[in-house]
Amino acid sequence: MTKEREQKYERIELTPLRLAIANRMTESKTTIPHAATKIGIDVTALVRVRSVLKNQWINEKGFCPTPFAFTAFAAVKAIANHGLINSSFYGSHIAGFADCNLAVTMEVADKGLMAPVIHKAQTMSFWEFAKILHELTQKAKAGDVRGMRFQDATFTVNNTGAYGSEDGYAVIMPPQAAILTVRKIAKTPVVTEEGGEERIVVRSIMPISLSFDHRIMDGKEATGYLLNIRELIEKGGCFDALE
Repeated sequence: MTKEREQKYERIELTPLRLAIANRMTESKTTIPHAATKIGIDVTALVRVRSVLKNQWINEKGFCPTPFAFTAFAAVKAIANHGLINSSFYGSHIAGFADCNLAVTMEVADKGLMAPVIHKAQTMSFWEFAKILHELTQKAKAGDVRGMRFQDATFTVNNTGAYGSEDGYAVIMPPQAAILTVRKIAKTPVVTEEGGEERIVVRSIMPISLSFDHRIMDGKEATGYLLNIRELIEKGGCFDALE
């Protein structure tokens, strides 16, 4: 310890999970050239639909999907048009994966941050996907990891909006190509144009950001992926799944 550090301190031992996270994040930041991009999504219509149909969904399905569930599902659907998102870098080549095995970061009670995996998410209907995500979330809140799978993830979504986060970027989980972060929905003044006149209206805006491996893709591809997610949500592509 240097002289500058010669002071009283409390030694905090790392738990096995915290040590594993530390090692993985160090590996990521020292081996993957990170770049990032972000956009905002107008989820006013989505918020309204959830409000109107919440009780019906609870009665019929047993739960009400969160805005994050819609966003994660849109993220999976958009991969069909942006395959590099679901890939890994291997020195002389890139491996593009046919299946999207989606890791979802969540805080597991009394255990810490974990990322259970929804395998072959691209084959699921919205309600199949949302039910699995709901069940994983409930198990995480209870600290129950039984039945959770943590292997073979090809892409990760990160829901820091659940904790009130409004901005920032996540660290990529090696050897994945990218990680999507969903932020807190906020009432935001937006300038719109109707009949040639501009006016300010209040909309529900959800920021999303993508950290990506710059060896695999450039900003155009990464931002195009986010814009595809926005289109699915704002123009109703995700709502088709509710029928």
